[in-house]
Amino acid sequence: MKIIYTTLTSLFITTTASALPGVPDGTYTGKGSMRTEDSPATLYDATLTLSGTQMIAGYTYPNGRQVDYTADTVITTGDRFDIKVDGKSIGSGYCEDTMCHLDIPEHEAEETIIFHAGKLLRIGSMKHGNVTLTYSETLTPK
Repeated sequence: MKIIYTTLTSLFITTTASALPGVPDGTYTGKGSMRTEDSPATLYDATLTLSGTQMIAGYTYPNGRQVDYTADTVITTGDRFDIKVDGKSIGSGYCEDTMCHLDIPEHEAEETIIFHAGKLLRIGSMKHGNVTLTYSETLTPK
């Protein structure tokens, strides 16, 4: 269950990358790590394809399970945007320079994304019941 919620949150959060100044369209791949306060880190493979405002996020977990999601960002004003899945707004965020922060209230999630030295770095947290899950990813252009 934690993996499913982490995957959903990761998808929603990755959708801001198209609004991130200086992040070119393309495919980024790398590793992610997720954990709870009471569990060791679990590593997974992550892929993110950026094309305009559309994002396609893919995840492969240690058990071999693969999951893909698609979402869009819609600029509302200046550096602020809505995050939408199937036309429904699920959260919002803002960017400054090459950093973005976003909030997904429906999933009690937050994340910061930084594009630095050609890498996309993400760190965030979300709640699942009474458990807080934290995660980070480092993705590089394919």
